[in-house]
Amino acid sequence: SHRIPASLKVVDMEGEARDVVGHWGSALSGTWLPDGERIAFIGSPIDSPAGTPNNLWIISQNDESPECRTSDLIYNVGGGLQGDMAVMAKNQRIILSEDGLNAYVQVQKGGTVHIYRVATEGQESFIPITTGKRSCTLLDLVGDELFYSVELKNGKKVYKMEVRLADEVVRKHAEFIWKEVEKGHTTVDYNIS
Repeated sequence: SHRIPASLKVVDMEGEARDVVGHWGSALSGTWLPDGERIAFIGSPIDSPAGTPNNLWIISQNDESPECRTSDLIYNVGGGLQGDMAVMAKNQRIILSEDGLNAYVQVQKGGTVHIYRVATEGQESFIPITTGKRSCTLLDLVGDELFYSVELKNGKKVYKMEVRLADEVVRKHAEFIWKEVEKGHTTVDYNIS
């Protein structure tokens, strides 16, 4: 094999661990769906050629065959760019809606990273939530509001925090960072990467 796959394991309260995806492939990130029976994860089959984009998969904890929820998406699910973003750019999080019917993930398309909403059941469906020439980092979801950071580039590096969350503390922190960056400070000055 051309790579060493990352494993996805479940550990019970007695400390017994078992591999969920077995010899199927690799998993970069995972989360339980609200039903407690299925797991959403970002990964790819073991026999995929090097450079194959990752997809979002759903697997029952007792099944060895995951279902791909982004098979028609030609871009890399869970991708991120290196950079001086105010929030770590290599973020392979999966954030679920309260009912578990939708997953929110980052999708790398060339030099941009957008956030997509992906249906976790039924007909395969994925919709971009953010678009444009920017790099978004998915942070959280509260109710129907996403919280994410945005890095915009217009000839020179320009940093901006774009907040979509009701939490006043998080909003104020993001506004502080944005104002400091506008004054000429970088996120490195605050040890934020």
